[in-house]
Amino acid sequence: MSKQKAVIVIGAGMVGLWLTKLLADQKIDVVLIESNPPVLNWSEDDYTARVSALNADVVMQLQSCGLLLDASVRGVSPLRGMRVWDTASIDEMQFDAAHIGKPFLGYIVENRELVRQLWSSVQQDDRVTLLSPSQPIGLRQDETGVVCQLQSGQVQGCLLVGCDGAQSWVRQQLGLRLDIRSYQQHALVSVIQAKQPHQGLAYQRFMKTGPLGLLPLHDGHQMSVVSSCDHSMADQLMALSRLQFNTKLTNALQCRLDKLETMTPVVSIPLVARRAQSAVSGRVVLQGDALQTIHPLAGQGANLGLKDAICLRDQIVAQRARFDRNDLSRILMGYQRRRQIDRQQFGLLMRVLCEGFAGQSLPETTLRAKGMTLINRFDCIKNQIMRTMIGADR
Repeated sequence: MSKQKAVIVIGAGMVGLWLTKLLADQKIDVVLIESNPPVLNWSEDDYTARVSALNADVVMQLQSCGLLLDASVRGVSPLRGMRVWDTASIDEMQFDAAHIGKPFLGYIVENRELVRQLWSSVQQDDRVTLLSPSQPIGLRQDETGVVCQLQSGQVQGCLLVGCDGAQSWVRQQLGLRLDIRSYQQHALVSVIQAKQPHQGLAYQRFMKTGPLGLLPLHDGHQMSVVSSCDHSMADQLMALSRLQFNTKLTNALQCRLDKLETMTPVVSIPLVARRAQSAVSGRVVLQGDALQTIHPLAGQGANLGLKDAICLRDQIVAQRARFDRNDLSRILMGYQRRRQIDRQQFGLLMRVLCEGFAGQSLPETTLRAKGMTLINRFDCIKNQIMRTMIGADR
């Protein structure tokens, strides 16, 4: 492929595949490199807690590119609202899409389902050269392009995009500083079965031990649960029997959905926030978790990564003549600036919903309870939070 035309994408997760499709749809040649091809088939009783809460704006863009994301798909569930409350308060924040004239706030989508659909799409696209399994081993760039060395040879392009996850090989090759902050928590993750139907609602309770979140899945009684707590509490919970854990979980949700039962083994994951010092280095771009990871409680991290891809596509389309003559400086400057603004705005919302409410001391829980009470009394505040969540008025 011509060094002046092809874009190299490393990592075929949700973000890498989405970017590949967006660029190919603009008649841009893409070389997609992935070391571990995804699993594309699974049985009906193979449950997964790896889901993302995609906002309405992102869902519509995915649908406009031919992806089937609606309630008819087993791995997709509409998110119609949220119930958020605190141990220290009798008030509950209620977020309902109908209050802002929308049918849903977004969709809860199994990561593997989105990957499956995107993989199938790019496989059939003549603009895409899919190299998988293939492992990159070297990277160099100059003012005219980028060369990625593989075990089986090399590929050239005008631009390289690292979408290769939190432990990004691309980011390591760039030598960018990585700001790391531990949340001092573990996330306990599982799929649960609720006796009462979830009705498309997500639940989030802030407890003394840490925040608990449940996201609705396609089956009307199944949910993905993420319980965040400190290391000591995580060890205690992981040592419980399945029956004991189910009882703890049911009580933690205050029997909102009656009895809860785990359907998959509970997995404990240390929570760490990471952010690279820059999204762009020369002709190399970072996207998704390679650029930044956030708290998983609200399942919102995928929105940031998918919008990274949308933003880069938009910048190229707006300045296509520059791209075609291999003049990328202004394109990448625009991308860096827009993503910094969007991620800061999104990060503020997530700090309010996830981190700002996460303190466990008495003064913090009291302040949190007062904050929830205040928000719940003003529809204009709640409605603006929902508009931000769905990706509107940003």
